[in-house]
Amino acid sequence: MLAGRILRSLQRPAFRTCMPWPHRRSASGLAAFVAALLLAFGSPGRIDAQGTDTATYQVTFQGNWNTSSTPGGVAGGAHFTTLIGAVHNSNVTFWSPGGTASAGVEAVAELGATSTFKSEYSAVPAANRKILIEESGTGATGTSTFTIDATQAHPLVTLLSMIGPSPDWFVGVSGLSLRNGQGWQARINANLFPYDAGTEDGTEFSLSNPATSPQGTIASLKGQGKFSNEPMATLTFVLQTAQPPPDPEPPDPEPPDPEPPPDPEPPEPEPWLAPYWHGTGGFVVRPADGRSAMVRLECGGSRFGSREYAGADGLIVRGIQREPCVGRDGRPLQGELTFEGIEDGGWYWINGDRNVAVAPLVVRASLNSGLSPPVPGGVTASPSGHRRFDLEITGTLYGTLMVHEGNGFMGIIPHLTDMEGDGEHVAPYWKGRGGIVGRPLDGESAEVRLSCGDGEPESYTLEPGEDGMIVTLLPAGCFDSDGAGIQGNLEADGLEDGAWYWINIAVPVAAPLVGRDSEPATLTVPLVPGGVEVDEGPRGTLFARGNRLGIIPRVQMAPQ
Repeated sequence: MLAGRILRSLQRPAFRTCMPWPHRRSASGLAAFVAALLLAFGSPGRIDAQGTDTATYQVTFQGNWNTSSTPGGVAGGAHFTTLIGAVHNSNVTFWSPGGTASAGVEAVAELGATSTFKSEYSAVPAANRKILIEESGTGATGTSTFTIDATQAHPLVTLLSMIGPSPDWFVGVSGLSLRNGQGWQARINANLFPYDAGTEDGTEFSLSNPATSPQGTIASLKGQGKFSNEPMATLTFVLQTAQPPPDPEPPDPEPPDPEPPPDPEPPEPEPWLAPYWHGTGGFVVRPADGRSAMVRLECGGSRFGSREYAGADGLIVRGIQREPCVGRDGRPLQGELTFEGIEDGGWYWINGDRNVAVAPLVVRASLNSGLSPPVPGGVTASPSGHRRFDLEITGTLYGTLMVHEGNGFMGIIPHLTDMEGDGEHVAPYWKGRGGIVGRPLDGESAEVRLSCGDGEPESYTLEPGEDGMIVTLLPAGCFDSDGAGIQGNLEADGLEDGAWYWINIAVPVAAPLVGRDSEPATLTVPLVPGGVEVDEGPRGTLFARGNRLGIIPRVQMAPQ
């Protein structure tokens, strides 16, 4: 989570509380269900005795995060992240009070991320584990219900879920046994109190905290700091069915043919990223599951993560304010913004002194880190350096921020790879008058064609200066009889990839030239949130909110 004080909603709260699980049993229904179990199997102490090998339990996680459990108030966006855990035997312990958190437990406690824990589960010998548990988290007082299977050889349950937002606090159970001396227990109620994973400092419900060094141990927070002696959540296990062990299989007369190798696991979806990020800004995305998406931000050596939830329009619209990508002197720090679980069409913006710079979110397959857009005189490019910025470059950069030294206006040029290197480019959106920056393929000239409305195109041959770059304001523009700018179409032949352009509307707006031969059906369509005006062009969309303008080019969709 990026924390409530980092993420500020542009139009709605930063988190959405999950609705109660639709299959929750009523009190009367649950009583009747337990009564039926008692009639069928006898009293709880006698259920199953020792002759039943496999049992199925319905598990209910009930959030109890309210002012009784945290008397100082409930944090904005309070929720419990994905429930992760396992059914296993006593030969393995995934976490325990007083122990040291593994990398997987640390990732769950700090970010709600589960991939490292799942890798740790897979590394456990198969004889010691039965099933991995991964179920939906909930809002502060939401409910999640699911079923698990256990056996006499694997009767223990471990579960944990991050208290979000928080530094490294979580709830859960470790090695809870579903059996007692009489066999499978009919019902188990477990109160869940908060734990500190011992991996990140902090006493508030936030994530802007340094790592604990040296790493501490997992410790209970019951009755300490923000927490009272009331449980933060409960886990209820209700026995559904219990089956005797199967009869032994008769021996095969001869060995069976070997099983064919299983189909390879499908690759994990590639994360989406902002080609260039620094300072503050925001984003617009649509979650692929219609519910939520994971957002991660890395700046100045610190990492932050947040599971963000969609609003009523199905979009996640957030602003990222203040920390963590702002230096102590107030200057922006360069960072990396990535997303997991979103659809095509997302975009983002960063804030500047005079305007905002916007760009599409893309996957790495659509980007070329080797591109170097030309930088004309009077323009400063980041990350090559700029007096306005402190740069903390931590990884590969896939975009360049162009800043006009005279007026401070800026634009992001993504390093796109959807071009074939044949020099055939088009402006995603054109209106009024503007200019072009690029290097000719042959080093001598390039041709551009500008058509306005339904008119015929006008052609211009452009030649480079002594620095080998074409930097020019086009001789003509697209205007109606009253002098107001109208849409046009700008094509360019003979320019190297990385070329870009600008148009002058209310303020200067810059964007990359993109490949001209892309099929529209293979290109993203930028999402449109409420409160923003749009004007669509052939390969991009102009977004406007007051005098804040930006062009979002349509880029290649993510590979399926």
